[in-house]
Amino acid sequence: MYQDMKLEKGMCHITGKSFTDVLEQADPSAQYAETPLQGLDAYER
Repeated sequence: MYQDMKLEKGMCHITGKSFTDVLEQADPSAQYAETPLQGLDAYER
């Protein structure tokens, strides 16, 4: 699990993926099952 993630300008320009999709790929929600962060997507975390 990431505690901090470095956001880069290039993450917004990946063709065919939303910013949230890019964040999910780097920090999948499945890692947060049965934690207080369950139910939040990568953008919300």
